[in-house]
Amino acid sequence: MLKQRVFTGAGLIIFALLLFFVAPKPVFAVVVLAVIFWSAWEWANLSALLSKKTRFFYSAGVLILVFPALKWSQLSLLLALLWWCIALLAVVSYPRSATCWAKGVTVRLVAGLFILLPAVVALLTIYNYLGAGLLLSAMALVWAADIGAYFTGRALGRRKLALAVSPGKSWEGLAGGVMCSMMIGVALLHCVFKISVVASLIIAVCVSLVSVLGDLTESMAKRERGIKDSGHFLPGHGGILDRLDGVVAGLPIFLLLWQWLSLPLSMS
Repeated sequence: MLKQRVFTGAGLIIFALLLFFVAPKPVFAVVVLAVIFWSAWEWANLSALLSKKTRFFYSAGVLILVFPALKWSQLSLLLALLWWCIALLAVVSYPRSATCWAKGVTVRLVAGLFILLPAVVALLTIYNYLGAGLLLSAMALVWAADIGAYFTGRALGRRKLALAVSPGKSWEGLAGGVMCSMMIGVALLHCVFKISVVASLIIAVCVSLVSVLGDLTESMAKRERGIKDSGHFLPGHGGILDRLDGVVAGLPIFLLLWQWLSLPLSMS
């Protein structure tokens, strides 16, 4: 299983590099929309939408809503901030918060819109205005937090972070993940893109924390659905959302902070 995960992970990294730096913009856009479609499909499954036909219509609807979300991009990003505040309350109060989740499929499907649409808005905005290099750096903050949390948690993890949601996560792992993200933030944002150390650290800390919240939110949804993975698209990794939950949460926050800290709106 570990070997399979390593091979799949390496393949994903190579694919991402080719997509970001080699593929023409139309190809990039098509791949992003395809990933969003499949992510919406997986979220519909997490929401207990059992009919494949209904899942298809939901996923297609998410794709259609991408275009108005891009038009009102600032509102989309602010809605993401609002959603992740709500998600934090839901995770902290779980399993009591499960009563809200269980009220109906509509609540869960609307939550999917607040998760996916701002993510694609942030991704396309960063790619088009700030560049592929900065987009990859934003994603690297999330990956660093994930890897750092995993190894620190295995070595030092004692106090559970969210026992009812994800028993494997610890406060020590969270601290290790944030520290790794801070180091990557300084190495990339400060040393490469010449952003101040303070701004780099603020972005790294906030993005890493929200990425963990994204992971916990998906774990909560899977626990309520009674499944281990969001899908089986990636060998050894589960579904697309299993790999991108932190990125989906972190990118809108990255872009909001970039704007609020009055950083350059174009890196060209």
